Amino acid sequence: MNSPLKIALVGLRGINDWMYRPAIGALPEIAALTGGVDPNPEARAGFTERTGLPAFETLSALMHSPAAPEAVVIGTPNPYHRANAEEALEAGLHVSVTKPLCNSSADADAVLKKAAGAG
Repeated sequence: MNSPLKIALVGLRGINDWMYRPAIGALPEIAALTGGVDPNPEARAGFTERTGLPAFETLSALMHSPAAPEAVVIGTPNPYHRANAEEALEAGLHVSVTKPLCNSSADADAVLKKAAGAG
């Protein structure tokens, strides 16, 4: 049997909190939540209180911790989707972005090119 995919949340409020966090938790045989990322200290504290998992200010800090994931779900405010997705792809992660992918077709094209180059 394969081990569950290690997933972290980028953005710890909104859709990631009310939809993706519980969904990942409901599928322990295929997914394991490892931690989260949010620049807001209150969001990080709330996430850790609700889950018992570590929360980090940056994706880089998460990636250099024992909670480093194999994949992320990006549920940040829409203007940050491109930067978050590109950073995660550069780190070699599988990436899922809540809709919209980006605020412009040019930004979406840039993310798609980055993903294609990531393999």
